[in-house]
Amino acid sequence: MDVPTVWLKDDTGRSLFCHLEYSLTLADKTYALLQPVDAPVMIFAWDKDSDEPTILEDVADLEPLLPTAKAVLSEQNLTLLDTAVTLTVEGDLPDIEDEDTERGEESRNGLDNGLKNSPLRPDSLQHSEIERNGMDLGMDGLEDDDDEDEYDEYQLLAHFLYDGGEYEVYTPIRPPFAFWALMNESEPQLLSPEMMEEIEPLLNEAVAKDLDLLGEG
Repeated sequence: MDVPTVWLKDDTGRSLFCHLEYSLTLADKTYALLQPVDAPVMIFAWDKDSDEPTILEDVADLEPLLPTAKAVLSEQNLTLLDTAVTLTVEGDLPDIEDEDTERGEESRNGLDNGLKNSPLRPDSLQHSEIERNGMDLGMDGLEDDDDEDEYDEYQLLAHFLYDGGEYEVYTPIRPPFAFWALMNESEPQLLSPEMMEEIEPLLNEAVAKDLDLLGEG
């Protein structure tokens, strides 16, 4: 079935086109689990003194890199978009198997596109594994599987140099990128980090009960 879509705007006027994967009402307020329509991406910086890259979250660090990142991604027919919540790319992503083969032994961190415990931008955003029907959720806090979730998996899209620094652009593979928003008259609004910290456990509990009642648990 078709998944509803909504536009989310942030305080700076940037927007993000999202699938509305799941919604629920809690304390007379409606919350929605959103997933970007275009592929979310993040930029990592390599430090010559470290074996692992660091994700760039500060706008001041990201903005100077965007023209170069756009140019490199355009060589793969991908368009980098400075969207709300997260950077995204428009276009067909490279095949994951081909990318893994091409990357091979060249991966500096040796994790083969599996960057351990790498956060997303900003800190308030939550990862969720979502089936396209919007009902089969595998969200942090709903399950206690520890055997296969040690690494978040990312696909390398581009590598570039800027002002003497080395950078890479990744898109998350597992778990998919998704986040909660407050619905206000059919328009989603971002939750503050403080509100997200307070409400997320309640949302996860409500979803778990909802799925259990539907026989999905």
